[in-house]
Amino acid sequence: MNKVAMIIPYIGKFPKYFDTTIYTYSKNQNIDWFFFTDQPIEKYNGKYKNIFFNKITLEEIKYRAEIVSGKRDIECDAPYKLCDYRPLYGEIFNKYVSDYQYWGYCDIDTVFGDIEKFINGPIQKEYDKIGNWGHFTIIRNTPEINHRYMLSIKENGHQINLFNKMTETNDATYFDETSGINKIYQYYGFENYINKDLCGDILYENLDLYSNDKRFVKSRRMCFLWNKGKTYLIYKNKGKILFNEYGYIHLQKRKVFTNFISNLDNLNTFVITTTGYHPINKVNKETLEYWMDENHSSFDARVKYLSKWYFKTNKFTDVKIGNVYLPIKHILWRILKQKDFRI
Repeated sequence: MNKVAMIIPYIGKFPKYFDTTIYTYSKNQNIDWFFFTDQPIEKYNGKYKNIFFNKITLEEIKYRAEIVSGKRDIECDAPYKLCDYRPLYGEIFNKYVSDYQYWGYCDIDTVFGDIEKFINGPIQKEYDKIGNWGHFTIIRNTPEINHRYMLSIKENGHQINLFNKMTETNDATYFDETSGINKIYQYYGFENYINKDLCGDILYENLDLYSNDKRFVKSRRMCFLWNKGKTYLIYKNKGKILFNEYGYIHLQKRKVFTNFISNLDNLNTFVITTTGYHPINKVNKETLEYWMDENHSSFDARVKYLSKWYFKTNKFTDVKIGNVYLPIKHILWRILKQKDFRI
């Protein structure tokens, strides 16, 4: 029996990159991955020995959440809202995780490398929680820890139950990370293991794939690599090509991807760039130079894409004039304090 069970409900049509995603999951053979979906699963059942598919509906998950939490009439009318209920998965799907030391949740817009390399140490030390984001978190499997999502905290002198507050809206509240379970862990001083190399994330507002890791933000050429079960950021520094290994890569909000891998048989290596996933035969200087250059669009295309995120959405501010958002404070903060503003 493996030590970790990942629980991944997914309602709606699987994205085009899904087969590549689970292919990378399958290489972590000491982790079992349980999918719960309303989509046809015959194609996937038995394909990988550590990935299991089960049928479910959004309404059934909502009903189970009401049962384990003891709270009726919770809001959960859209698939994306399920993210807020992730901290309950240890109880909702208890019959699947009961024999595991840890259970967890993650996003599917990910490519997993050797995640075990990054979590085996804290698992041996029995950290209560490993990871800090909704795109990957695992929880030590005990009844007390699994029910911590119900704990109240004090904010501004007032007692607040963040779970109850989350269930009152269909809007995403990020209860699975910054605005919920993380606050509870911080307030009570519960153990939470964090490793800067656990996740390679991106600056999603940029057209090209730029790492949001501040150690590499000054690099002007980069791409991501999956090679024989490991994930890397490939970047140039002072003319040298360098590698930084991560446990997984998070490719959030990549609707611009147009290239996907259709044949996964004997796939050993692929790069990820602006346009998507590209199988390669060799990892050498010439190949990596080429794909780093491919991960660099024209200036006009980059400005147009960035402007859409900054001025046409409320991701960075609610201040607007007419139909135009004005994230001036955010841009200045990124330039002057974070020093990670990219075009």
